[in-house]
Amino acid sequence: MKKILLPVFVFGFTITSCLTENPTTDNQINNNETVSLPLREVQTLEFFINRVKSDSTWMYLTEEKAKKQGITLDEMLKLEGQFLLDQDAAIVKIENEIIKNPEWLEFVSKKAEEQGTTLDSMIRNDANYMYLENLNKVK
Repeated sequence: MKKILLPVFVFGFTITSCLTENPTTDNQINNNETVSLPLREVQTLEFFINRVKSDSTWMYLTEEKAKKQGITLDEMLKLEGQFLLDQDAAIVKIENEIIKNPEWLEFVSKKAEEQGTTLDSMIRNDANYMYLENLNKVK
């Protein structure tokens, strides 16, 4: 199974959603045109921990947070990674719901065309928006 990595922007940080070539969902949009889109997969905890480690500013902030909370850096990295993993899982779930729903996908497709962006980018943007809206409702 071949994977394609795509950036997802959440809370000012770039997270990466993972596309897989299989399985796909066929949907008809725009005058019975059939579109086959890959379903997204959630990344791993290690991926997100490494993402934090690879960014010097993020790593510094994580170190400071660990000191304030009185825990080790490794424990804080696991907490940060788990937060990002949970966030990614929620966004990927929304992306897949959009892809599987022909009416929703058609709406997003039209919006992408109107805004001059790709369908994949618009799916990501809408999923991020919905995630943040749902997060605000919980607060």
